[in-house]
Amino acid sequence: MMEEYFAALNAGLDKAMKVAAEARAKGLDPEPFVEIIPAEDVAGRVEGIVGPKGIAARIREMDKEGKPREILAFDVVKEIVAKSADYGIKDREKAIDQAVRTGVGILTEGVLV
Repeated sequence: MMEEYFAALNAGLDKAMKVAAEARAKGLDPEPFVEIIPAEDVAGRVEGIVGPKGIAARIREMDKEGKPREILAFDVVKEIVAKSADYGIKDREKAIDQAVRTGVGILTEGVLV
């Protein structure tokens, strides 16, 4: 029963994404593609929205420790700044900016304004 429900949700999502892609292809919107990429969890949403690339796996790993979301966000921020080169960021100011964006993404569960 539950599997059928989730299968129906996924089928509906696939259909909606196809319709959105076809509409965007007409060139009437500012972007010719659908910007929102479906994600399986908060970590995937955060990486998809603000990055950096590869952070979702690390967020999931750190989240398994059971820390409160605020502590998780702070730990991720510290890691991005300390290991910025691992995430393809060479400039310290850009690393701090990226870290803050990612931390806020975690705190807001990927629902950003």
